[in-house]
Amino acid sequence: MSQDLFEINRSNLKKIFEAHQIRGAILFTDILKISTATRIFPNLLTSKDLRKLIIQVTSISSGDELSARLSYEEMEEFLKGVAQHSYPSRRGVLEQYRMLFLHMRNPCYLRYNIILETEDKQKRHPDTTKAQSRSKAGVFFKPSSESNLISSSPYRPRMIQKTISNLNALISPKVNNTFGFSLRLHDDSSRDSSAQPSPKILNTERIPESADNNIGFIGKNKEDNVLSNITDVFNKFKDKTLEILNRRVVPENYIKILLETRRKQTDKQIKVMIYFNLWKKSR
Repeated sequence: MSQDLFEINRSNLKKIFEAHQIRGAILFTDILKISTATRIFPNLLTSKDLRKLIIQVTSISSGDELSARLSYEEMEEFLKGVAQHSYPSRRGVLEQYRMLFLHMRNPCYLRYNIILETEDKQKRHPDTTKAQSRSKAGVFFKPSSESNLISSSPYRPRMIQKTISNLNALISPKVNNTFGFSLRLHDDSSRDSSAQPSPKILNTERIPESADNNIGFIGKNKEDNVLSNITDVFNKFKDKTLEILNRRVVPENYIKILLETRRKQTDKQIKVMIYFNLWKKSR
């Protein structure tokens, strides 16, 4: 069963009420402060409309609205009256309430640090429980991912070699010519990238247990060689960069020349100031 937004936001509305209440009630000045903070007044209500709604909610006589005291229930009725008065063209009171809370949402967050809900979550997500049960069931029946299939594939070393062999394309020729290195793979897979994969072994065939079938160790050695080559490339790049940076250090002679020039300019400025003061006193 769907709820109206006043039931959903009741705890937040009570926080607004408690921020102004004295002995369980708020005064006319307090309702005016709340209306101003939430931009109900003067955006949605005029002063005359506000007084009229307070008289209607509290059932006091006209002219005594300034001395009115509102409980929380009366404040809620006041806000409902604001929604019906401000959005008469909306179909149904629930839509009118939604428009009011949309109007109050940002001001309430800035003034009272609360977030008003503008939709019924139960109505918006009716199948939340079913979706959660499906997600839990999917954990137990989740198929093998593509990464797991690739990691267990006998062609994984070849795929890694093919990927690493393209690293030269990432390093521009200018960098290669400057530092004098390029990534080269010292194995047979980089020489023949179009080689056909070895035929699959049927389930009826058995692999003889001998030292010649250490496929896993061979693939691991190839990966280690590739990683060591990449490490060497970046070490060379680091060394060459530091070497060039060291060459660009400003010599001490240039620093001495700059300091001497600065000293002469300072002396000249001091002399000009002294001459100017002497000339001024002699007049």
